[in-house]
Amino acid sequence: MAHAVACLGAGFALAACGGSSYTEDLSNAQAIIASAKAKTPVPPGARYNAQWFAIQPGMQYQTGYFLTVAEQESLCMWYLYWLQGYSSGNANQMHAAQRAFTAMQTWPLFTGDPNTGSQLDSIQQKAALGDPADMRQFVSQNCGGISP
Repeated sequence: MAHAVACLGAGFALAACGGSSYTEDLSNAQAIIASAKAKTPVPPGARYNAQWFAIQPGMQYQTGYFLTVAEQESLCMWYLYWLQGYSSGNANQMHAAQRAFTAMQTWPLFTGDPNTGSQLDSIQQKAALGDPADMRQFVSQNCGGISP
């Protein structure tokens, strides 16, 4: 998932990285990763995949990389959680996911690039109306290896 100066592996939110310094201070990587995870809740019973946060020797990571990874993984887990609720008719699960979608609107993933934010907002609005098609497509294209 890492690149020479990594910002993103999945490719749908490059603008979410950023900050006052160009690269993350990896001497404090575990605290940065813990902070990123704390800012991006996941569905009940879900856990982050450690491989997405693995530090590769000799690599540099753009400031905001780990928060971007956490946001993307959390987003995918919530989308999968909503889709499971939709498929099983579990309204409580779908409502929990919708509350998470509302909270996501302030994340850099949404605010860093207006086009990405608009696309994700549209997916979530359609889901709120009971239309899972765009969410399913997004998950199939962007959420490989992630499970709720």
